[in-house]
Amino acid sequence: IRLYLATVRNSLGGWRPTRRRVVNIIVRVTFEEVLWRGTIQALFPTVWIAVSAVAAVFTFAHVYYSRINSRKMSRSSILEFFLFSVFLGTVYAATRELLAVIGVHLVRNVLIDAGCLPARKTHPSIVA
Repeated sequence: IRLYLATVRNSLGGWRPTRRRVVNIIVRVTFEEVLWRGTIQALFPTVWIAVSAVAAVFTFAHVYYSRINSRKMSRSSILEFFLFSVFLGTVYAATRELLAVIGVHLVRNVLIDAGCLPARKTHPSIVA
């Protein structure tokens, strides 16, 4: 087990999750998905209007949060947020399983925090 954990840690660039980081990621992801997919997406009459509208507002919220924290997001990061939100909205619309969407979002944020995805420097919801 130690060898496996050491291998995983090395593949994640030596990332060591602290309790604060893990709780922060879990709480933020759960809150975001309950808000965006579980609540707001259900307010729209059709699936594609709901997915598109929620993706646009989700992206705007992340860009705004990033700017008030003095981090400028690149156009590619903004596009990635929008496409990721469309993906999450589509998964939720197809499965109606909030846990599935939370799981996907959680894995992505852990990979960003661990430095395995290039968005780490601009991702507004990761706190060291």
